[in-house]
Amino acid sequence: MFIRVENLSFSVDGQVILKDLSIDIPSGQKCVLAWPSGTGKTSLLRLLFGLSVPTSGKMLFDGQELSGQSIRTLRKSISYINQLADLHAGNVSEVVSEIFSYPANAHIHNAGQQLIELMPSLNLSPDLLSKQTSDLSGGERQRLLFLLCKILNRPVWLLDEITSGLDIENKRTLVSMVAESKQTVIISSHDSVWHENPVFHFLKRT
Repeated sequence: MFIRVENLSFSVDGQVILKDLSIDIPSGQKCVLAWPSGTGKTSLLRLLFGLSVPTSGKMLFDGQELSGQSIRTLRKSISYINQLADLHAGNVSEVVSEIFSYPANAHIHNAGQQLIELMPSLNLSPDLLSKQTSDLSGGERQRLLFLLCKILNRPVWLLDEITSGLDIENKRTLVSMVAESKQTVIISSHDSVWHENPVFHFLKRT
């Protein structure tokens, strides 16, 4: 899915976070936002997922503008993992089942089995499914949510600091899985591990 950002500006309480940002991200490109802290990386991901409203400018997905009218449809094409790797409270297995019970995900078959088969790739034990989400570490939540993102297989992935809680082995494995995907991916990260793979395009901003 091709993403275009046109003259995007975003302010909060009079503070300018983004100003006249224009970028094109071709379908399938893996883009890392290599921006200094406090310059709007997370804000851009939230804007692209429709969690914040821009002050001005446009965001388009395959030519369709993100708006109040299109957001429900476009979100079916986007997976977003925020920097807190949030999960609903409850038993992990039940939370996962809930995610795949949503109408937008009803077409995915055997999601639970797919997850169990993928978990060893990021050093997760199936025993994790019996835990409470509140008992998971930040790194466990990040890895679990990434695998769910992979199973959902939506055209766009927005990943905010997805490797921050991982050891180097799991970081490199996750980075390789992102690199090998067919999705258009936008990553907010300060992690140098992304530089190890030539697939990633780095969007710099001063």
